[in-house]
Amino acid sequence: MKNLLSYGFLLVIAILKRSDSETNSSTVDNEKSYWNKNTQHTVWVRYNPYLRARTQTKAEELWEKYSNMKIRVGVCEQTVKHIEFQLAQQLLRTEWCENVTRSRDHTIESLDTFIDKLRLEINNLTKLNTQLKEKLAEYKVNLKESQSSSCIGKLTDIYEIKVPGIDSFLVPCDSSLAGSGWTVIQRRQDGSVNFNRNWDNYRHGFGDMHGEFFIGLEKLHLLTKSQTHELYIYLEDFENEQRYARYSRFMIGSEETGFKLISLGSYSGDAGDAMKWQRNMKFTTFDSDNDNNMKNCASKWESGWWFDDCYVTNLNGLFTTNAVHLSQPGIKWNTWHYKSLKFVQMMIRPKMN
Repeated sequence: MKNLLSYGFLLVIAILKRSDSETNSSTVDNEKSYWNKNTQHTVWVRYNPYLRARTQTKAEELWEKYSNMKIRVGVCEQTVKHIEFQLAQQLLRTEWCENVTRSRDHTIESLDTFIDKLRLEINNLTKLNTQLKEKLAEYKVNLKESQSSSCIGKLTDIYEIKVPGIDSFLVPCDSSLAGSGWTVIQRRQDGSVNFNRNWDNYRHGFGDMHGEFFIGLEKLHLLTKSQTHELYIYLEDFENEQRYARYSRFMIGSEETGFKLISLGSYSGDAGDAMKWQRNMKFTTFDSDNDNNMKNCASKWESGWWFDDCYVTNLNGLFTTNAVHLSQPGIKWNTWHYKSLKFVQMMIRPKMN
């Protein structure tokens, strides 16, 4: 009997140790039967109150541990799910950042390409600007060389002016007879200068700018070619009566045309329109006959002029004090009267409008 109790006590201790070491023990039924695998014998503790109570207590403890473990596992699962959710959000943010980075890189690349194009355009514009500056400087030089100066804004005196196609030259300016800005191209006043000259003299000009003179047909052509001029002719006879004739568009052709009187424009004044009879006529001198008379009008009337057959006016005629008839030579403006004139001044001025 004693041996039997000892064996039973050892068996219970083994079962309790087995229960402490195994956390995954299974409940067989409501009677809580256990197998002792070490002895290969089934021990029923149903009829032993002590073992039954002890086993029940241990089972409750194990159940409580299992429940607590299950709760902790649930908490861990929730934590894992939360972490997985955060990780998914982080992955989305990371993907978004990568997309933004790629977009930024693409934008930067596009901007780099655009900047390179801008730099190229700037270089091209800089070169173009340099070329334009050079052309502008060249244009200014050419413009300065091609611009005509005149007597506009100048007082009555002698000034140097510039006309395209010829070196600068001196001219008398007059602001006393018909307002300011007039360039004197011919003056007769005392007979001190001979106007019965050859073609070359009339081409280049002659006389004294302070007295009687003729500016020269070549200068006159270049002046009236450079810009539109009007013509003003002041007349005074020996009775000190004054008249004038004004023409709105005065122009002389080149030597190839015979320094033809191409244009006069419209007439105004009180001397009568005598110049209209000389319009479209070439210039004639005693050594170059271009008039419409059978004879040389320049030889007959001792002067160079735009003769037709021969004249109604001749302001380069012989200076004389006693010519009173049509047939007598002199400085004539026959639409006023046939008397020779004491003072004549032909002047031109660039058109104001």
